Amino acid sequence: MSNTAVSWINDLFVRNKVPYLICGGFAAFVYGSKRMINDIDIFVPDDYFDLIVSLGQEYISKPAKHYIEEAEGWNVKYVQFIYRETKIEVGSSKGVEIFDSSLKKWVGLEIDFSNIEYRMVYGINIPLMAIEELVNYKKVLARPVDHEDIEAINAGV
Repeated sequence: MSNTAVSWINDLFVRNKVPYLICGGFAAFVYGSKRMINDIDIFVPDDYFDLIVSLGQEYISKPAKHYIEEAEGWNVKYVQFIYRETKIEVGSSKGVEIFDSSLKKWVGLEIDFSNIEYRMVYGINIPLMAIEELVNYKKVLARPVDHEDIEAINAGV
């Protein structure tokens, strides 16, 4: 994962006073998972989503819209940027759903911007989804990568 991508996205959010949190595999990596990371997954409050889309416009690789990605278990409005070969997906926190593999149905995922953990990554203090929330949603999705992340996170806690 590129430290320049982490720096770019953090600077973009901080400079424009946009609250955000990093979740997904990159957050799991920071918490102790060692698997290969494909992207950086981020949530912003819905009120800031259009601003971020506009500010990152030159790096858009997948347009901002609502996507239902059944294979990944996500039902969310997001935009995808590619910055120096790093994929960055920024989702709106409004109306997020994940696929509950045990119930075989879509369930809501509340994104709590008041429950954030900060960690130093590449010399940058970044906001992560709280570890218990990350583990909980990964338990619901229950994909092989989620099991791997949960095992690694629990081993390091």
